[in-house]
Amino acid sequence: MILAAGRGTRLKEITKSTPKCLVEVAGRPMLSHVAEQLRAAGVRDVVINLHHLADVVRERVIREGSFGLNVEFSLERELLGTGGGVRKVKSFFGNEKSFIVLNADIYSEYSLVDLTAAHEKSGALATLLTMRREDSSYLLFDSEDVLKGYEIVGQRAQRMDGGEGMQGLFQSAFCGVQVLSPQIFSYMEGFPEEFSIIDAYLKAARDGKKLVRRDIGGDFWIDMGTPERLEVLRSRIAAAIGK
Repeated sequence: MILAAGRGTRLKEITKSTPKCLVEVAGRPMLSHVAEQLRAAGVRDVVINLHHLADVVRERVIREGSFGLNVEFSLERELLGTGGGVRKVKSFFGNEKSFIVLNADIYSEYSLVDLTAAHEKSGALATLLTMRREDSSYLLFDSEDVLKGYEIVGQRAQRMDGGEGMQGLFQSAFCGVQVLSPQIFSYMEGFPEEFSIIDAYLKAARDGKKLVRRDIGGDFWIDMGTPERLEVLRSRIAAAIGK
């Protein structure tokens, strides 16, 4: 699933008439780069959620031949958040052993093949791509890379294992890329229509379920959600194309 429903307000004038997922990066819409990563991982069937300028996104995807994928769309009349958006398309994933969910405004060079293989080997409910960077919030993991809590900077850390403080845990920032097992849907029940998928992860962790991280290491990653970072990404991809 590609999460593409956001308004992209941090990009200011750029996204007033252009959906964030269609912003041009090296001559192609950002959505095309994300689709390319999925194709490289062997993905053939994708659902894309839509909200802001939904018709514009739909028409562009169709005009581009669905970027070589079998694409379905999930229209959100009201934004459902990352959790609500994924929960809405539960039936799309059928009896898949696992499935990938990633944000349309994230560019990552970490191998989705490796991430999926690690997920299926671990038997985890979710495998989250994370990295060490400064952020406004962090996931908390133990020494075995198992999710144990959540922290918003400036507030008390919330632990799912009954412990106090940060003892035995370390912070890691979520990268907006994850591989999930269908059993995660049972932990999406009981939330309002709009909610963050992180809430479902914390609910599962509280229940003692195994959710793990994979560190991005030295692989390039960027959230192109601001004009400054968009230019960084454009420069990087243009340089790669020029090699």
